[in-house]
Amino acid sequence: MVKQKLHTARNQTFKAHRNGIKKPIKHRYRSTKGMDPKFLRNARYALHGTRRALKKKRAVAENIMEQVNKGAKHVTLRSGRRIPLFLCGGEMISVSNRNVMRLLLHNQAALAALFDKYAKDGEMSREEGLKFAFDFDIVPDICNRAQFLELWALVNRSEAADDDVNQCDSEEFTELVVRLGAFYAPGEFNLQDDTTAGLAAAFRVLLTFMNNSRGGSSMKSKFKIGKITGN
Repeated sequence: MVKQKLHTARNQTFKAHRNGIKKPIKHRYRSTKGMDPKFLRNARYALHGTRRALKKKRAVAENIMEQVNKGAKHVTLRSGRRIPLFLCGGEMISVSNRNVMRLLLHNQAALAALFDKYAKDGEMSREEGLKFAFDFDIVPDICNRAQFLELWALVNRSEAADDDVNQCDSEEFTELVVRLGAFYAPGEFNLQDDTTAGLAAAFRVLLTFMNNSRGGSSMKSKFKIGKITGN
């Protein structure tokens, strides 16, 4: 018995392309038509709270340079940590504190390899610096993007700085990492005196955090964080 062919795709392709096959229109906000009213009402309140929290966060965000220019005795961060003025000035912390110097000496190769990974032609741009910060979870776990860029600008005013404020060389990068530890490493540290081991302890906490971060898992050699500093 002969089977009959009841369907064919002939002419359908031609008809589909008469006005062109267009992608569906994408809107910035999807329609809420048909959604649960209780869910929509709660989402509206949540969005309002989020916007209010962000506005408050921007309002209380510390401006380190502004506090320094006002002649304050110390800089107070949003976390409550007080940073002495010598950590906000032009003096290089990485060479003025002997405890930090010892720690840097043991991690010199790892820091150099890290800088070479992100820098181009011996200079690291702000975008490359931010990529480093995101890869090692420094942003947003340790500090936010604005705070990182604020420290970037601060380092470019220090003794390690060159003429280009948008680039960091290896010396400036080392200074940046040390100051990140001093300003934002989690914990309580005595930073009031540049001769104490509090600064080195904060730096050690930051290196420990970087070892355990996403970027740290791909490092060939981890940072040496043993207690190698003196008092």
